[in-house]
Amino acid sequence: MLLLKHSAHEGAYRYDPQTLSLTAIADQDWNRAGGAITECATQSPPSPQALRIDPQSHRLMAGSREVLTAGRTVLAVTASPSRRYAAVLSAEGPAAGSLVPFLGSGGATGQRLHQLVSLPGAAVIGNTIPIPVRRSEDVLAACWSSDERVIVYYDVLFAHMSVIDVDF
Repeated sequence: MLLLKHSAHEGAYRYDPQTLSLTAIADQDWNRAGGAITECATQSPPSPQALRIDPQSHRLMAGSREVLTAGRTVLAVTASPSRRYAAVLSAEGPAAGSLVPFLGSGGATGQRLHQLVSLPGAAVIGNTIPIPVRRSEDVLAACWSSDERVIVYYDVLFAHMSVIDVDF
């Protein structure tokens, strides 16, 4: 089970990987839970020497080598807690400008796609998984669970989220 909570809001949710369901839980269930707590806001991209998004082409780069992604526009890269993997979010369509550039890159058109990349070798592993969005303008962020078995993609305005079970 995975428990999810927005730190600025009341309430929490339990994700059950067996039934693929998300249900509301009481605050006392959250307070009684054991295990590591992951702060999504503290997660970051890998070292730019290992893996980075080229700002002009929106391609994924490992040093001077391009890492091919399922989507043509790479939107985000988030390192796992151990820094042995990275979650890569790309989109099938072209990049769009950001309405607020200092908050990060803009969106892109088309289907969003999740992939895993091993580090430091920058090899794509596992299957490509489509991630739904409501609008092309939606900006998603990734958050790894502390055990690296789940990645939660959430809309930065907290309107929706998707849960990915990591299968290496």
